[in-house]
Amino acid sequence: MNYKAATMDNVTTSAPLGLTLKSLIDGHLSAHPNVSLRGLASREEGMGREYLRRLAAGEIPDHKLDKDKVLLLLMTISKKRTINELITHFGDPIAKWLLEMFPIVAASNTQLIQEDLDAILCKADDECVAYYLARSSAGVSPDTTREILGNAGVEALKVLESKGHLTQKGGKFFGSNDSIFTSSIASWKNVAKTFLNFYRPSHFGRKRNYMMILTASLNQKGIEAEQELYRKFHQDLSKLYSDKENHGDIHCFAVACMDSFNVLEEARHELH
Repeated sequence: MNYKAATMDNVTTSAPLGLTLKSLIDGHLSAHPNVSLRGLASREEGMGREYLRRLAAGEIPDHKLDKDKVLLLLMTISKKRTINELITHFGDPIAKWLLEMFPIVAASNTQLIQEDLDAILCKADDECVAYYLARSSAGVSPDTTREILGNAGVEALKVLESKGHLTQKGGKFFGSNDSIFTSSIASWKNVAKTFLNFYRPSHFGRKRNYMMILTASLNQKGIEAEQELYRKFHQDLSKLYSDKENHGDIHCFAVACMDSFNVLEEARHELH
């Protein structure tokens, strides 16, 4: 089924994205009469039946769209796992929105991970850290994993291998060489918290780590300029990590984030 042709022929590229998503949901349900809105929502954890109902009713304006949930919807309907595949599959205005929301991910053709692996990484426990260690260019040995995570880390490697997420070669465990992009921002936050536990003040001044904390009161223009700086840093660091000239056996991580202490009006319900 070509969903772009089946569900979006009557939607112009200038139509609000919310209306396009409504048309997309309507077309998918019409093409699959045995699938209900509830069934569609249950296919991806985190999509939410009530949110999908509001999308299907056209009740959510574009500026209040939850990009995590929209991305889950697009992946569920199309069964595609990269931003570029989604862009090609759906076309504008969805393609334009994806490029605006995920420019770096689109440029790198990053893989959107499968549900079971996303569930593992979302827990941000030993299996999560073990997976990231193994998917480095050097892979990871049981001894190195034991040094970092203890015996629980070695057991985590074995569990990940049994689930098909890792392979063994030459006494080391390896993950996929494809980049990872988990569809849940909440998962990113959990992983970032876990990684920060490995920041070691004792490494400070020894050409091994870096940390900064900055605060300010900015206007919207300043916030968007700051966000652009982070995007550029993300691109530059991604190039450094992918350059084989820099590859070695030291397992590194980088975590970066920026936000405001003030809460956007449409996100205030998350506080309660």
